[in-house]
This record gives sequence, structure tokens and C-alpha cells, in this order.
Amino acid sequence: MLKTATTVTILALLLWWTPAGAHARRSIFAARHMRSPLPGYTNTEKAFRWMNTQLPDTACVAASWQYGSQLNVLGGVKTIIDQDHYIQHWIHLFFRHVFCAPSNTEALEFLKTHQATHLMLRTQDLFQAAKTYSAVGSDAHGDREFECIPLQMNTYENGTPFFVPVDTELPLTHIDFGTREENETLITATAKMKTGETVEIPYTVFVGKQTRLLPQKSIPPENGGILLIFNAQKQFHSGYYIPQVGWNSLAVRLYFRGDLPDIFVPVYPVGENASVSEFKIYEIHYPPDIQSDPKYLKTGFPEMDETLQLR
Repeated sequence: MLKTATTVTILALLLWWTPAGAHARRSIFAARHMRSPLPGYTNTEKAFRWMNTQLPDTACVAASWQYGSQLNVLGGVKTIIDQDHYIQHWIHLFFRHVFCAPSNTEALEFLKTHQATHLMLRTQDLFQAAKTYSAVGSDAHGDREFECIPLQMNTYENGTPFFVPVDTELPLTHIDFGTREENETLITATAKMKTGETVEIPYTVFVGKQTRLLPQKSIPPENGGILLIFNAQKQFHSGYYIPQVGWNSLAVRLYFRGDLPDIFVPVYPVGENASVSEFKIYEIHYPPDIQSDPKYLKTGFPEMDETLQLR
């Protein structure tokens, strides 16, 4: 009894008495003040709360690896890759065949194989993490690697704006916007290449809370594309140049270009803020010709894949 009491007393002193360390006090302070709880009362928490209340418990939301456990616990949904599944190769497969996918069929077959019902994308995935995600999804030669490269707005002497990429290693020097003589309502973006050539490139413009996909002819994306963001007062906020491999990726096509709305149907958020939300959630409507393919279940361990007959 005396030994037990002595042990408890010593432990209490170590935990709470400042001269002895006060480890418990320090731990509580660190938990409360030095690190905020995740996701906290943020747009992330709102998105997860919407899933928990609006999606059935059979839903499977495909998303980046870092959101996996939060989707499970807070969103109440299944996911494909998370911190608990321990199949690291699936992280590569997700980023390669969904995030970076140049082919609709490729992405849909992967998602159907994993029984995904929804896809979640976040602004951060494109602006801050695209280079990392696309590198994870690339082969040894970086075949699908890209990033959204910031643009700076400058003006000519006559006040006409032009946009310059911050990365000087790109094959272009600047981008001009203008109109065609034969159709002044048709706004075009032209890039001045370092070779001296001038080429027309596709673009998407966000103005305030609404997305404007400005009228334009079909332009081959071989030189990439431009994303411009203006506030409600039509003042320039930010701009990005996205190289061809990124401009053609599923993530960019869905999030910024509004492609495939009948297949990847936007369901969150709703209302006037849907175009510029930090999160976007799509319900997947699979075309009848899309089939599962066991190659998208490979673990990265040949012996295990052979045992599971994943060829």
C-alpha cells in the first residue's frame, strides 16, 4: 500500500509540479494552444459535415491520401486511399489514373474498379500540391508531372495588360489578351514563345463568384492553358499558366474547365459559390461501357499480385 501511494505521489509531482517538470501541464497547453485541432471550424469541416448528412453510408469518396481518415471518421464515408490501408502503390495509382489522367476512360475504369461513387477535389490540390501529386503519379521519367505556375500582370505603355510567368524556364515569355478583327466579341489569349513564334492558347477566367468560360474557338492545348482569377470588381487577383500535361489532366479539366458535367456531376457546394469553392465534390455517373479492370488493384508487390491474380 505504501509503495503504491509513493508511486502515485511521485507520478503526480512529475506531471503537475513545475519544478519537477509539470509534463501534464505542458502537454495540455500544447494541445490547446500550440496546435489547432484539425479540421477545426473550416470549409474542410463543412464539406465533411455535408457528406455525413447528405451521402449514404455506402458512399465511397475518392480523394487525396491526406483526407482519408477524416473522410472515414468525420464524413462517414468510405474512401480508396488513407493512412490506414498500407497499400502505398494505390496512392501512386490514384494520382496517376485519376488526378493526372488524360483519358476519361482511364479515370473512370480506376474509379469503378474501386467502387467509387464520388470524387473530391480541393483548390489546394491544384495550386499548392499539384507538383507533388503529379510527381507521385508519374513514371520514373516524370511523364505526368506538372504545376500551376503563377503569372504576374504588367501593363504596356498604353495601359493594356499582359501576363508574365514567374518561371523563366518556360518556353514562353508572356501572354497577351485581345480581340479578333473579324469578331471583336471573341477574346483570345496569345503566348509569345521564346522562339519568336506567337501561338493562341486556351484559357479559363473566373470573375467574382461566377465562372466565365469565355467564347473561343477550339484551340489545341499543345502549349498549355491559362487560368485568370478576378474579384467581383473585375480587378486582377491571380493567374496561372498550366502546361499541356496539366491542362489535359482530369483534375484541371473538372475543377477549372468545367468538363464532363454529365459524368462528374457537381453536388457540393450548391448555390452561387459553387464555382469558386475551396472544395468540390462530384457524383460519378458511369457510362454503360465502363468496366472494372483488376490492374488498378495491383499492390506493387509482384508476388502478392500474382497470388491475387492481378495481371
